[in-house]
Amino acid sequence: MALRLLGPFFPLQLHHLHHLSPRSPSTSTRKGFLLRYSRRIRPSNNLILVDWPAMASSSSGGWRTAHRGSSSSSTTPAGGILDIQSLPSSLSEIEHFLRAADEVEAASPRVAYLCRVHAYKKSNAIDPSSSGSGVRQFKTDLEEIIERDNDSTLMRRVKESDWQEVATFYLQYYYTYISSLKDGADDKSRGVQLTRAYRTANALYLVLDAISISKGIEVDQAVLETHNQVEQNKNIYIPYNILPLHPGSSSHPIMRFPEVQAASCALCNTNNLPWSNGNNRKPGDDLLSFLQEVFGFQKDNVANQREHIILLLADAHIRQVPRPHQLDKLDDRALDTVMDKLFKNYKKWCKYHGRENFIWLPAIQNNVQQHKILFTGLYLLIWGEAANLRFMPECLSYIYNNMAYELHATLHHHVTMTGEYFKPVYGGEEEAFLNNVITPIYHVIEKEAEKAKTMPSKHSRWRNYDDLNEYFWSSECFQLGWPMESVAEFFKTSNDVPPHLVNGADMSAEKEKWTGKINFVETRSVWQIFRSFNRLWSFLILYFQAMLIIAWNGDTPFHIVEADGLKTVSSIFITHAILNMLQGSTNVQICTAQPIYWKKNARWCIVLFQVYDVLGLAFNHKRNPELLHAALKIGDMIALWAPIIPVYFMDIQVLYALFSAFVGYIHGSWLGLGEIRTIEMLRERFERLPYAFNECLVSSEANKKSQAAFSCKAEYTKEEERIASRFSQIWNLIITSLREEDLISNREKDLLLAPYYRDRDMRIIQWPLFLLANKMPLALDMAAGSRGNDRDIKRAMKSDEYFSSAIKEFYGSLKKIMSALVIGPQEIGVIQMIFKVVDDHIARDTLIKELNMSNLTTLYKKVAELLDLLDIFEVVTRDMMNGQFTGLEESLHGDQLFKNAIDFPVKESPAWIEQIKRMCGMLTVNESAIDVPANPDAQRRLIFFAKSLFMVIPAAPQVRHMMAFSILTPYYKEDVLFSSEALEREKEDGISILFYLQQIYPDEWKNFLERMYCKNEQELNAIDQSKEKVRLWASYRGQTLTRTARGMSYLRLALVFQNFLDMTSDNDLLGGIRASDLLYDESPLLTRCRALADMKFTHVISCQVYGSQKRSCDPVAQDVMKLMRMYPSIRVAFIDEVEEPCTKKKVYYSTLVKSATINLANPGHELDETIYRIKLPGNAILGEGKPENQNHAIIFTRGEAIQTIDMNQEHYFEEALKMRNLLQEFLKKRDGGRYPSILGLREHIFTGSVSSLAWFMSNQETSFVTIGQRVLANPLRIRMHYGHPDVFDRLFHLTRGGVSKASKIINLSEDVYAGYNTTLRGGHVTFHEYMQVGKGRDVGMNQIALFEAKVANGNSEQTLSRDTYRLGNYLDFFRMLSYYHTSIGFYFSSLLMVWNIYVFLITRLYFVVSGVDESTSSGKWVTNKTLQTALASQNLVQFGFLMAIQMIAEVALEKGFKTVVSGLLQMLFQLAPVFYTFLLGTKAHYYEKALFYGGAEYKSTGRGFSIYHTRFSENYRLYARSHFLKAMELAFLLVIYAIAGKSYSGVIDYISTTIFTWLLVLSWIIAPFLFNPSAFEWHKVVEDWKEWRIWLRYSGGIGVRPERSWEAWWEEELRPIRHSGKRGILLKMILQLRFFVYQYCLSCRLNLTTPRNGVLVYGLSWTIIIVIMLTTKIASLGRRKFRMMSEFVYRLIKWLTLMTVIAIMIIIRATHHMTLGDAIVCMLAAVQAGWGLVGIGGAIKPAVVKIHMWGLLKSISRSYDSMVGLLLFIPIVFFAWIPFVSEIQTRILFNPALSRGLQVSRILDAKKRED
Repeated sequence: MALRLLGPFFPLQLHHLHHLSPRSPSTSTRKGFLLRYSRRIRPSNNLILVDWPAMASSSSGGWRTAHRGSSSSSTTPAGGILDIQSLPSSLSEIEHFLRAADEVEAASPRVAYLCRVHAYKKSNAIDPSSSGSGVRQFKTDLEEIIERDNDSTLMRRVKESDWQEVATFYLQYYYTYISSLKDGADDKSRGVQLTRAYRTANALYLVLDAISISKGIEVDQAVLETHNQVEQNKNIYIPYNILPLHPGSSSHPIMRFPEVQAASCALCNTNNLPWSNGNNRKPGDDLLSFLQEVFGFQKDNVANQREHIILLLADAHIRQVPRPHQLDKLDDRALDTVMDKLFKNYKKWCKYHGRENFIWLPAIQNNVQQHKILFTGLYLLIWGEAANLRFMPECLSYIYNNMAYELHATLHHHVTMTGEYFKPVYGGEEEAFLNNVITPIYHVIEKEAEKAKTMPSKHSRWRNYDDLNEYFWSSECFQLGWPMESVAEFFKTSNDVPPHLVNGADMSAEKEKWTGKINFVETRSVWQIFRSFNRLWSFLILYFQAMLIIAWNGDTPFHIVEADGLKTVSSIFITHAILNMLQGSTNVQICTAQPIYWKKNARWCIVLFQVYDVLGLAFNHKRNPELLHAALKIGDMIALWAPIIPVYFMDIQVLYALFSAFVGYIHGSWLGLGEIRTIEMLRERFERLPYAFNECLVSSEANKKSQAAFSCKAEYTKEEERIASRFSQIWNLIITSLREEDLISNREKDLLLAPYYRDRDMRIIQWPLFLLANKMPLALDMAAGSRGNDRDIKRAMKSDEYFSSAIKEFYGSLKKIMSALVIGPQEIGVIQMIFKVVDDHIARDTLIKELNMSNLTTLYKKVAELLDLLDIFEVVTRDMMNGQFTGLEESLHGDQLFKNAIDFPVKESPAWIEQIKRMCGMLTVNESAIDVPANPDAQRRLIFFAKSLFMVIPAAPQVRHMMAFSILTPYYKEDVLFSSEALEREKEDGISILFYLQQIYPDEWKNFLERMYCKNEQELNAIDQSKEKVRLWASYRGQTLTRTARGMSYLRLALVFQNFLDMTSDNDLLGGIRASDLLYDESPLLTRCRALADMKFTHVISCQVYGSQKRSCDPVAQDVMKLMRMYPSIRVAFIDEVEEPCTKKKVYYSTLVKSATINLANPGHELDETIYRIKLPGNAILGEGKPENQNHAIIFTRGEAIQTIDMNQEHYFEEALKMRNLLQEFLKKRDGGRYPSILGLREHIFTGSVSSLAWFMSNQETSFVTIGQRVLANPLRIRMHYGHPDVFDRLFHLTRGGVSKASKIINLSEDVYAGYNTTLRGGHVTFHEYMQVGKGRDVGMNQIALFEAKVANGNSEQTLSRDTYRLGNYLDFFRMLSYYHTSIGFYFSSLLMVWNIYVFLITRLYFVVSGVDESTSSGKWVTNKTLQTALASQNLVQFGFLMAIQMIAEVALEKGFKTVVSGLLQMLFQLAPVFYTFLLGTKAHYYEKALFYGGAEYKSTGRGFSIYHTRFSENYRLYARSHFLKAMELAFLLVIYAIAGKSYSGVIDYISTTIFTWLLVLSWIIAPFLFNPSAFEWHKVVEDWKEWRIWLRYSGGIGVRPERSWEAWWEEELRPIRHSGKRGILLKMILQLRFFVYQYCLSCRLNLTTPRNGVLVYGLSWTIIIVIMLTTKIASLGRRKFRMMSEFVYRLIKWLTLMTVIAIMIIIRATHHMTLGDAIVCMLAAVQAGWGLVGIGGAIKPAVVKIHMWGLLKSISRSYDSMVGLLLFIPIVFFAWIPFVSEIQTRILFNPALSRGLQVSRILDAKKRED
């Protein structure tokens, strides 16, 4: 039915908006109205044809329109589309009018125009002053569009007035489009289209209503009746997430599952509930609606949890064993299973407090299930609206405990003291629970978080999430009462009380008290390590003392059993008592919180008792004269032992590395990780793959004879055929996915595919062609040259399964093809006779002996050509089978045989085509197919998938019976999809990202062009949508959200395919059904498979700032919408910040959206659709951003398991097939009868081929995520959660604080705390290596350094955390050792090693000063060889041995020792030790800095391609304090040691002692430039110098970033020290004193100056410092005063000052006979003292500023940085001057990429040729 709309337009005036009361006209009146206004339609040349039935049947729900003319009403004044997504948050009420305008634009431009006019008028009413954010600009754009489109749409108006136009269109829209949808096919899209249609119809009525009021026209009865129907249905057909729960959804595929129906029916059982309005409840109300009414939950929260609980119960119901008898009735066991997991923590909390839980069930059995659902739903509703309180599980338990009692009282009609029925304290209106329960506690969290921003280093001054949650561990929490008392101590913050009351310092004061820190105080001190791991340090110290006693008292350990030995050994008890006293004192000093478990008097009693213990033991112990003698030289002994003791503490770290490598290799071999290492080994073991696949990945139910889904025949098939048919389906899907990813070519795909159509008569398994390559030509050659001897060919057939299969399949296929081609009776007889003879010879095993095989070559050529059948026949009968026929020779003569007896061309079928291709392939494919696939990634994936099938994997259930799960991906502002501009934009080297990717992945680019049917890039550019295809191709090779989304979509796709196999019979599979083809056909089976996959899998991407990105028209928002459209399972959750129009107050919502219909006014413009919108008590981001982002979105996840995936990870289709196996691990009991709570997975680092740095980082990460975690899980049983992609028991973590912690700074490494929390709360973490997930890592030097800095900062904060303290004290001793050395112990050992280098050199300097070094060199005490032996383990750690040993073991296991050797040599040539040594300095520096001074923060590394040059100033900012200055200090000490000790120490001794330290110094200096592309190109060096000088001179200030100014960077570096408190400032000042020691030693103690001039040099060095300071100060004053008076006077003062300094130096030189060496020493001493003063001055900035010396200090510090930069530039300039150095550096940096076709010089040359 077609509708033509046309007519003149009149201007529209709208004055106000008012709603008319609906009335109920008769049906005849409605029809008359429609007919009356339809007759006024007049023809015109411009018309729009709208096919309403087509609109209704459109699967996308869109409008199929064809229109002439143009309408510009949807464009902005700039010519673009008016972006609804950019609508300001304060104008969200007009969004549905704008969406309606876009939808009806093509059908009626005037109606669309009127919708926009109404939206504009309403926006004026909402915000008349346009003061909201973005309102003025949006209204201006909309106003210009309205003014411009008025005339054009007026000309196309059909009716005489706007009111008639809208009224007619409104009725036609309802009675044609909506009615056709209601009467149309009942499918999944129908509900979506009706939802949108009712929403549009409602907007149209509101516009019509406004026009009626403005014109004074009464709305017709037909319109009102229609509106009544729309009103009734618009609240029914609402957007849904997974389950359409509106009344008309019963026919939806997902609602047809009986388990869903059972859960829905159980939820709808509202019998006997005490509704407040009696029985007059709304239709569709259920148990959650009752809870909403009683407690005041939000509507969308209820809707979200309604779907959540239905899916939970349905999933638990269908998985019950034994199966429920009635699937459509909820099994009580399912509900009990969910409740047991959900309330386990709550019941423990009640038991801990000695209180009874309030989950009281009625005695009447009929109501038990109803009450269970109510209690379950209450918890989920509380959790769903708890916002940031979800990090506080015991707080939720407290809230639930009170509300559960209220629910019980309400259900049982309790009566209050006043005689009224009991009512909850916080109930009634919507949002009552949020406003009265959640918001007050949220405000406490918010206030404490604000203090974290002002005092980032002082954890003791504010309460984090754990502090607030642990308040509910104490019985004091019940003092809050219910309703909660707002004056309770819990709600007080430190801002509310005087400072002297903070942390319980004066709790007896009669003032308001701050609850403060309760159980633990995170104090920034290195003693936290001793406090948390006191057993470890006690063990190490006592063991060291025992070894020392043994070594001191004799050559054998048996000497200690003598009397004197026992007395000496008893000193161990003294040491133990001292250590206990130290432990107690650290607890007293560090744990300063208000005591719960610690009482003040008890603490001091313990300390005094331990002191008494120590004194008593010491008094009774006889003095040891040897110890007394050693004490006389205590300084020398300390200096001698100082470098050795840290090495002793680090030795366990080395031993652990060896242990983990050995045990990890053995365990990995036992798991089968070395089963298949190469593609050749895969070919050899491929025949076992189908059986392994059937055992692991085919459900046990599918192994049974299933009901036929496509045919009614159920014939018997052999087991091998059944196994092969199922395997071929999945194998072919894997190969197809590789082709879609462009990892293989079309030819490789054909070779790798297994046949779909199997000839059962052959009775063989038909293998993929790549296994049969060259088998047939080889067999023909062997047969042709056999001369009747078949021994070789028999041996080959017996030993090679593929050889035998190729021969049998080719012969069977040839027989079948000949039978199909020949149709003549005589000819058929000849063919049958030929094959009968051959079959007889085969049966008698005389084929080779009795037939002439010499002519097989001719037959081979004829068969290959398949052109002349008669010639084939003649060759066979006359040449090969001569004399084998009797009575048939006569019929063979003549020319009529086979004439007109060939059926050609044959009728093609898929089976025929496949068979012909396979025959041609077997004849023509040669040895080149052995390397198929050629792509390394494709090889790796197929190899790992194959070997994983031989590992121990849980049996796969059917998809319907598997555990439902979700994927949660946090996203902030990273790349979603590379833009075309970004891909084609050339950098300074003339290289674009696209060009780079084309060179680094040349084979994949070639495969992409082949997939697009293009030969080159020019043909590609001529194709429509080519840019979008290229964007996707490039994005799939970067660390983008698009790559992650595609990988996660494989999980849903795998479930669809596996469900297809579960529901398909063996006969159908053997008949050639292709799963890949079936999925493109909208069949009922496909619909059912997809519905079940949607019920079992959900992917939520938490795009934190997606709302603001939409409103700012950020292209990233459109890219996110594109992902939602490409992958239907994706849901996007974001924090929507809305500005209230009147108050301008920010209101926050946790919002979930999905993809909506494409905007037809702009097909490239995506739209989303809001599903849930839950109001938050405030901004959800209070602590660390990533965990808070996950926390707000976790309420939208579903299922009993949740996998956390970062946006730089990817999945693979073949790995997604194992997901249902993996989830079965949750059902297997582990140690102690516990079920796993976290399943760890191995990762593959896919960024290793970009550069040598990326390869080094990939090797390091790979060793940790494989062998490292393998050993942690088994046998150490101490694996935690180290980040994504682990799979969580969702219900376990839902009730225990979530999947991470979010307290600011202390939880910087947020993910690892999930593992700590799980372990402390009784969970169990496992690790599984039969499944892997891809992950990207940082690829550039600066990116890697920032990543390591972030991890080191996180570990320093872990050192201070309560989780580390509790694990260190509660774990058994051996697990505690494992935990320490695999977490913070690794970083502390790195710090110890760097400290030990300083200690070693300073003690060497001390020995030189004291003369001890000279005696040690002569062998009196200890030789240098002994010292070198002691320091050997440190040298191993220093150069990456700890990481290398695990990497060697893992590579040897999975790739073989040959690969290990070649890899190690390549890493040595690429200077990998330099890289790992540099990373050691990064870890140690940032761990030390954050541990002592604070300043830990998240460091954004960026995940782009780091192939471009980094400026010198950026390198200096990153590495000056962490590497350059430290390296120069060490070099200074090494040089001084060499000069001062040269008189008695030889060169060999010096080199052997200091060689490794020199290598460390060189690594720390050259690594940032060595691994920086183009660092030694001359023009780059010149540009770097200029840019660095500008950065150095630029002034800082408020808002100036460190990358812009040296001053801003310097202030940023000093900030953590100034904020660290008195302890940190004092520590910094003490450490700076070493530079004054250097000054003194240089001047007076090292004999570097002329005799008797030492004191003079020392004094002169101070004089130089004072003169420089005065000169700088005078210059600063002169710059402000004299320069304004006279430039000449200013310059004269500077010149006189300089001449004065020179004159003083000359006078001193002449009077005291100073040499040039004295002058140099004097300058060096002055430099050391000056740097010491700079460090101290920076730490005490307030005092320096007070005396007006801060500017002077800043100038001196700038001068030091200038000198350091100049020293760094000198070698860079030298190497840049040498031509070939840059080329060598390029080869070192990009060598891994060279092996894949990338050579930077070649890229540059190619680019120049293109230009």
